[in-house]
Amino acid sequence: MNREAQGLSLRDVSALWGRHHSVLGKIEQSRRKVELVEFIELCSILEADPHEGLSLLQKSLSGTKNKT
Repeated sequence: MNREAQGLSLRDVSALWGRHHSVLGKIEQSRRKVELVEFIELCSILEADPHEGLSLLQKSLSGTKNKT
């Protein structure tokens, strides 16, 4: 579930995370990579399962490798 579906603004999540909203904005716009620890922190804030997110990422990467 994403932050918008939960009714959370970029600034709401940033405040809970303790980081400037521009950091989260850049991550959401794919202008900045998210570190693993940050990913887990954000999953905790959004009450999302980090295992599910990593599984989706792994499937996405597997699909990319098969296309080359």
